[in-house]
Amino acid sequence: MRVLELSDAEAAAGFAGKLFVRWGSEVIRVESPDRAAPVEAEETYLHGGKRRVILDYRTPEDRTALDALAGTCDVLLTDASVADIEAFGLLDLGAGRSSLVRVAVTPFGLTGPYSAFPATEATLLALAGLTYLTGDPGRAPLTIPGHYAAYQAGTVAYTAALAALLHARRNPGTGPRVVDLSILEVLVGLHQMTDTRWLVNDEVRMRVGNRSSASTGGMLPCRDGWFGFSTAGENWMALALMLGRPDLVEDPRFSTNSGRLENRDEFDALVQAALSGRTRSSRRRRRPGALRWATARRSRTASPTATWRRASSGARSRGPLSPCGCRAPRSASEAKRSRLSVPPCRPAQTPSPSSPNST
Repeated sequence: MRVLELSDAEAAAGFAGKLFVRWGSEVIRVESPDRAAPVEAEETYLHGGKRRVILDYRTPEDRTALDALAGTCDVLLTDASVADIEAFGLLDLGAGRSSLVRVAVTPFGLTGPYSAFPATEATLLALAGLTYLTGDPGRAPLTIPGHYAAYQAGTVAYTAALAALLHARRNPGTGPRVVDLSILEVLVGLHQMTDTRWLVNDEVRMRVGNRSSASTGGMLPCRDGWFGFSTAGENWMALALMLGRPDLVEDPRFSTNSGRLENRDEFDALVQAALSGRTRSSRRRRRPGALRWATARRSRTASPTATWRRASSGARSRGPLSPCGCRAPRSASEAKRSRLSVPPCRPAQTPSPSSPNST
């Protein structure tokens, strides 16, 4: 597959071209002779592996050469301005090749009341509503740094170009294919459930800082900086152990995700109290690593905290269960090998065969 990338910026077309290179296509990038010098790191990141040509589509000679080059390609990508696309017929290049797919990535699309307006990453993110959702509650919104909008649009451009090319090859002779891609529409489509919350619940999403509306977690200070934590998924039991608070596992305020969300401030205070005196490196040493805590099959009468088992390789047997449900290490050497700090509950007990906690 041969791709013609027509661009003077390190933006959407460049990122789409990068994806084509990654998956084995030949990409020819055409730039104007008077374009601004790129940042070296961005140039290397986006254009490695591409063939690069300097042509000025504003001159008749180079326009003819560019037209001939487009006639040998399968896909044409451009993020030139709408004014240039229309004035110099950039989407008419390679007219002799009926299967050529042309993809134009512009801020607001090729048509419509905003089509001729210039835009930046900051203005597009603000118009799409993403700036409004970024930052801390009660403070001014923040924009997203870097080339988020351009790279997201480049990803969609790559996908749309492949889909259009596949359609062209399956349906030959059905005319030219032009993909008109608006960066604003791409950004609006990244909102996930913002529009649904408004349409269904009349709810306007707000800035939540480092917090998530789906689970507890965030950034809290420790002795030498900050640490991040999350209780998403199945890691609540492991987090309770790491905090040295196995009693929290069945605490009705925190045993469910909805309970932790409802008591979020109190929960954050507990995490802060348990970890604020430690350093970031001490937290890394306490991480279970190869150990995974899993829930064993349990009878209907068994307590959830009494069913934890060690699921690491070579350690299938159970040791004595403490009242909190943790399997106590059989020896100090085993505790050292496991790298697991078991909180000092009450003395470990071995359940009797009739006990609902026995297996």
